Amino acid sequence: MSKKKYFKIGILSLLLLSSALFVFLWNPSTNFTEGPETTVEPLIFSSKELAPYAEEYGRIVPNLLIDLGRKGYRVNVDLSLLDDENIEILIKKYEIVEDLKPNEIKEIEQLVNNLLKEYNFDPAMFKIDVSNDTQPILKTANRLSYRDLTEYIFVELADKGIEGFNINYKVSSEGSEIIIKLGEPFDETKDQRRIKEIKDVADSVLRKNNFNPDTLQVIVSNLKN
Repeated sequence: MSKKKYFKIGILSLLLLSSALFVFLWNPSTNFTEGPETTVEPLIFSSKELAPYAEEYGRIVPNLLIDLGRKGYRVNVDLSLLDDENIEILIKKYEIVEDLKPNEIKEIEQLVNNLLKEYNFDPAMFKIDVSNDTQPILKTANRLSYRDLTEYIFVELADKGIEGFNINYKVSSEGSEIIIKLGEPFDETKDQRRIKEIKDVADSVLRKNNFNPDTLQVIVSNLKN
């Protein structure tokens, strides 16, 4: 076989190999690409399921706030229910002058564990989340308390010049509520504009922090009710 024929066969083989490689890389079904990222949605518990946890574990929060306050920690404490039905304790400072130092976070965690033992709760059932973020932690699912949210609504209402009110929350089997009670008596029929203004402020805070106003109801009533 002549050298010229060998040369033609070599060129033809190279072209065939190049064509096959091009088709392989161009075809999306054969291209090596990473699959889409999958996100695991949190398990959502009903109000009826959350209520017993809120009643059982919510009682530790007032004493925990007292213990932390005695040590000079001006923080907010909230609870949420995890997918495995353990309890997450959300702790964060009201104001950030300087971040909590590692030794301070360790002391806070120790104070929490000591109180849990006083209540005969197993510390292994709790996840302690200490944050330097002043904004409410964007964990909206399965909340057992809303102290952070009521604090931010309080500040927003005060900034709007609304005074003489009390704000709290309620978690029950019927649902969760943010309850705003006004010290100055009002008539629900005559003072609809005032009530709407207060609800609009509260709802805007809920939306800003990723809470759904349709599932977390804002109630405005007289303080004596």
